[in-house]
Amino acid sequence: MIMPITRIEAKNFLNENEYNLFDDEEICRLNIYNAIIRYIFKSEFSAPVTEILENGRTYVLDVGCGSGSWLFDMAIKYPNSSFIGIDYSPNVPENSKLLNNIAFLRGDLNNGLPFPDNSFDLVHMADMRSSIERDQWPLVIRELTRVLKPGGWLEVGISLLFSEDPLDLYLYIDDPYEVSESFALCIESTGCDPNIYNKIPEFLKATKSYEKVMCAERSIPSGTWADGLGILVSNMKLLHLDAK
Repeated sequence: MIMPITRIEAKNFLNENEYNLFDDEEICRLNIYNAIIRYIFKSEFSAPVTEILENGRTYVLDVGCGSGSWLFDMAIKYPNSSFIGIDYSPNVPENSKLLNNIAFLRGDLNNGLPFPDNSFDLVHMADMRSSIERDQWPLVIRELTRVLKPGGWLEVGISLLFSEDPLDLYLYIDDPYEVSESFALCIESTGCDPNIYNKIPEFLKATKSYEKVMCAERSIPSGTWADGLGILVSNMKLLHLDAK
């Protein structure tokens, strides 16, 4: 099986449901997810911002920072730039306290982002498909756009837990197609859209704030046939299923 991953870049959380605090298993899943995405894309990001990050005085915001692993890796790699993560319940990596270019904030995106207009050179948001209700996505995109500097970059990452042919799950369950459909229904039952990745480019263009909108898609092997990475992805999906 191949699991599709899409990054959407554009130049230039809104949910009052109960939010469970991160436990060790969820932190582990988020860290694995970050490592897999970095491996597949060969970078922490797809936007062409390496030079400005290296030069410094660049400000980066990670919305829905979760375990903080993406932000922590970025802060280490680009010590001359500044990084801020915001989440309803951010998990602050212990080692991040040793860095002076990283900060974590707690915030409810129902109230908007607590930053002035034009604050960040890069705004990053990933793995939020099941956290933002379908009707709130246009508002989210507008809010991310508001805090982005002119000429800055917005990067939104969306992962699909199952493809249309989840054969590898036969190793674990009787009917993988039923599980794939059930997971989509689970997302829909919370008011979220399992296929939101198809609509994000439209939301970006609707703001009329971006010179260009691009999508970068990668396929991730899943299953024992793909050896180490495939087994890791399968295990991560099982963790995700348990969490749901």
